[in-house]
Amino acid sequence: MSPAQAWLIVGGVFNLFFSSLAGYGLYWFRLQHVAEPVPRYALISHTSSITDGLLLLGLSVAIEHTGFIPAINIGLAIAILVGSELTNLRNLMNWALHRRDGFAEVSPTQQRLRGLTNIINLVVISAMLYGVARTARGL
Repeated sequence: MSPAQAWLIVGGVFNLFFSSLAGYGLYWFRLQHVAEPVPRYALISHTSSITDGLLLLGLSVAIEHTGFIPAINIGLAIAILVGSELTNLRNLMNWALHRRDGFAEVSPTQQRLRGLTNIINLVVISAMLYGVARTARGL
């Protein structure tokens, strides 16, 4: 296992663990407040971390086929892992603050910071797509 794979696998499994914790918290909330609607960001915290966990686990396979030097692969792995954890933190904070709309209910600075995760994901996945496609074509 390469270091980049290790980062992605640990990050992916951590996200699945985080999702389980969020699901457990959601379960206890529902037991105590059966008549209340489910908090929006409770569901988002749970499902988003499942998606990110599976994404990171999938990328752990793809990263070995980018053809990049190990330092670049490690940098890509750490960058997308940081983006994933920023998303988890943001969703957890929105849940704790009982927000319904995590974009409209925050400051313009927080709105811009939210885009940081999107940029990280776009850059990392674009780079990996380029590397994997180049390798697949034998370049």
